[in-house]
Amino acid sequence: MKIDSMNWDPYYYADRESIPGLWDDIVNDNQNIIYIMAKGFDPRMNSFPIELKDILKSNIKFHVLDIEGKDGPNKDLTDKNWNELEPILSSKNIEIDVEPVEMWKTQQNSKTRIGPTKVKEIVGNGLIDNYDTIVIDISSMPRAIYFSLISAILDLTRKENRKGNRVNVFINVVENPELDRKISSSGVDDKAEFIPQLGGHFEEKSSDFSLKAGISIPKIWIPILGEKQHPKLEKIHESVNPDEISPVIPFPSINPRRTDDLLIDYRELLFDRFRVEYENLIYASESNPFQLYRLLFRSITRYIDAFKSLGGCKIAISSLSSKLLSIGALLVSYDSYRIHDESVGLIHVGGSQYHIDSEYLKNYSKENEKLNTLWVDGTPYEQ
Repeated sequence: MKIDSMNWDPYYYADRESIPGLWDDIVNDNQNIIYIMAKGFDPRMNSFPIELKDILKSNIKFHVLDIEGKDGPNKDLTDKNWNELEPILSSKNIEIDVEPVEMWKTQQNSKTRIGPTKVKEIVGNGLIDNYDTIVIDISSMPRAIYFSLISAILDLTRKENRKGNRVNVFINVVENPELDRKISSSGVDDKAEFIPQLGGHFEEKSSDFSLKAGISIPKIWIPILGEKQHPKLEKIHESVNPDEISPVIPFPSINPRRTDDLLIDYRELLFDRFRVEYENLIYASESNPFQLYRLLFRSITRYIDAFKSLGGCKIAISSLSSKLLSIGALLVSYDSYRIHDESVGLIHVGGSQYHIDSEYLKNYSKENEKLNTLWVDGTPYEQ
């Protein structure tokens, strides 16, 4: 496998300083723009619309996924965010659609997470039809939702771009690793599951060679680590049952001690229980998802080449870390899943409810936020 087959190398990425100029061009150069975001409790929900409020025009349609519902556990915070956003959009005569997303299905006293599948269905039912520019703001979305949403949208837009119908796709991310650490979950899903478009055949497919030789296909797990995720990591480990583990540690990071703190926190779980080898650790910049994408793409290629003579291997990627690193995990999973014949999957386990530290919120400052726009499909990638 040639390394130059990576879809996002080179890549196109704007930070706060270059965002106003990029977005001025986007709004003025494109007639049909859909801005997809989530209605949620995260204080970053409105950061991009507020930053862009002087640029926004009526040619943008806001499609808001209501993932909290009327009786969500964080209703007060969600309502506060919405009451701030709606007047901004209304003053620009911007069309707003709010679409409820059913997150759970309850049957016989058990709950099944259906949100990712529902989002995939929403995209497939024509959400992005007739738009030449699609913006996905994940700043207030759960991981499982934006993993499914982005991969479903890329499936459609890449087909259109191959036919010569230009569709540009942007991802807006408001990064604040400190805030991510203040958001906790209660309860863990019964089992970890692969994102619908990315790994549905992880358990099913073995080569003819391995079947005839009676060889078990090796399983590799690449977990991207974030704080206080022990129960979720254990669930994913149980589902994957890996033969080898290569954890990703954020380095460098805004907090210079973060790397050491994570290694200390996970020492017993990773090195004593999971038997991780120190040389398997992967270090990736906390602030650049495309660097993680490149690092993992090369690692995946090496693993697949190394096990080719034994009939191949299966690789599961998981991210319980910041939004930017999670996007890097998604992009490499999306690329590798198709290039490597579905032997790479993106696996996730969620929590029943999410909570944010109320004391931390009292002094929350948007000055600590880092705004990022990732251009992931369209004009720059035309060949």
